[in-house]
Amino acid sequence: MKQLFAIQTNDPTLLRCQLRRLQATLSLPPGEAIGVGFYLDDDLLLTKAPPKAEPHDLEAMLPQLRSPSLIAVSGATDGAFDAEAIDPFRFRRWVFAMVGGVEGFDAIRPALVEKLPPFIARQIRSATDREHLFALFLHELHQLGRIDDPNLSAEEAARCLRRAIRTLDSLARERGQVRQTELAAVASNGRALAAARRGLPLFYGLLEGMASCEVCDLPAEGTGMDPGDPAAQLHRRAKSVVIVAEPATREGFIEVPDGSTLAVGRWLDITLTPIQGLDET
Repeated sequence: MKQLFAIQTNDPTLLRCQLRRLQATLSLPPGEAIGVGFYLDDDLLLTKAPPKAEPHDLEAMLPQLRSPSLIAVSGATDGAFDAEAIDPFRFRRWVFAMVGGVEGFDAIRPALVEKLPPFIARQIRSATDREHLFALFLHELHQLGRIDDPNLSAEEAARCLRRAIRTLDSLARERGQVRQTELAAVASNGRALAAARRGLPLFYGLLEGMASCEVCDLPAEGTGMDPGDPAAQLHRRAKSVVIVAEPATREGFIEVPDGSTLAVGRWLDITLTPIQGLDET
């Protein structure tokens, strides 16, 4: 299974510090391609790299990282490296990544594309089921008139993700497919983070405060750190929510209930909702 990872933090300047803290948690095996979506100032950027002999180093790949959120996916590629078919995918300020797959997707794809407004359909660059689910998610946002709304709540984003998954299910049933798609997916616009899990593992955890930091050369309290140092105070106030498909250790992580979405708001509030539950209109 591919590794899927996302983080939302209250201080973009400390995201590199949080990544260093998570080194032991993230499992990025050698020989795998990687894709990363992140924000720099007001721009959404993607970087993708083909497999190499040693594991990819997110810190080394992103030396200027100052982002409120980040989404990364690593895994084996099928055949030649094709950056357009590698997650994450982006549209304006939205970034999306998924692991899992839709059985018989080629039969579903034409009907799915017919549901999309032309301006979204034209942005699809690959034949992957993952990018097409992203397009359904964007369609749900567009129907609300909120696709470019920076104040969209995480709960509303998660509701759109649930509806997109249910639309995918409906298209599959119409073509005689009984088995539901197994997936783990995340989407972010830099302020709201939404995730979904069905059939595949997905975990989340809260990181609160840092007593020391290798990146910033801050020693632990009692070993030379000045508690009045402004940098030390910022690190103590740092908070992040981490979402990961396969943590190296599950200590400190909570499993997302199977068949649920998870919403992480701007203030790192967390809401869990069943995918098949009744949504508000």
